[in-house]
Amino acid sequence: MIAAIALAGSTFLSWPLALVLTVTILGANWVVQQVGDALAAGIGARVADSAGIRDIAAIQTVSATVEGLAGTLRTVSAFLPNLDHFSLAAIVEQGIIVPAGALVQAGVTMLLFTLPAMALAYVILRNKEVAP
Repeated sequence: MIAAIALAGSTFLSWPLALVLTVTILGANWVVQQVGDALAAGIGARVADSAGIRDIAAIQTVSATVEGLAGTLRTVSAFLPNLDHFSLAAIVEQGIIVPAGALVQAGVTMLLFTLPAMALAYVILRNKEVAP
């Protein structure tokens, strides 16, 4: 999955930017899970209050902007891969047999992100006359 995302990213960007894009795509869902409740409704008002803004128009602007960004982040993270499906190392370390359902979830997650990324990279490279 990492290679597929990196290949698709490198068709648009240089390799350092593709590397950063790959790390961002793989880590963004985890970051949103860690932030969790902080992205709930009302975050905009809390940010404006903690910034010490007193002007009503500025409070409304900051609040609406932060609420919009939080909503966008929640929406985008819903489409990013959930890497929790790949955390089977703890199960293996304990000597427990890995359940088939966990392998299926990991496989589905990988296919849902690998196949479209590879298809996109192939189409773009084909149009650039690089792919066979």
